[in-house]
Amino acid sequence: MINKIIGSMNELSFEEQSKYHIEKVYVKNEDLAKRLHHLVSDHNREISILLEKGNHLHVGDIIEKTEKNLLIVDVLNEDVLVIYPSSMRQMGIIAHNLGNRHLPAQFTENAMIIQYDPVAETYLCENKFTYQRENRRVESPFRYMRHRHDK
Repeated sequence: MINKIIGSMNELSFEEQSKYHIEKVYVKNEDLAKRLHHLVSDHNREISILLEKGNHLHVGDIIEKTEKNLLIVDVLNEDVLVIYPSSMRQMGIIAHNLGNRHLPAQFTENAMIIQYDPVAETYLCENKFTYQRENRRVESPFRYMRHRHDK
């Protein structure tokens, strides 16, 4: 049972990384935020992880280290919609309408990324917004905001 994160690949130089044989466990994007995991590595080894409350996995986390090997966390590709608003106004309209559906979003410099949702895709298509459906590696978990409409 692994119960702590040892470090991150981001902390190691390329030269340091090349000294190790890399074994990976792949996690669904939505599962990165969980504390408990039962996974199978790309070397077909069963791995159980239980992190302390308040901790969760990140892409590149080192969860096991020996003299020659590193076991690291990676993420599976995610079915997403990548939306490219043409203006700030359009971004506001899209964000407002998708926000009413409580869809978590991530943002890059010029795009909004949401998990694939057929209703959202229909909305984007009907309104002729520029978007693409992609199978993409998303390194941070999509997080749902807690909400109540009855207050």
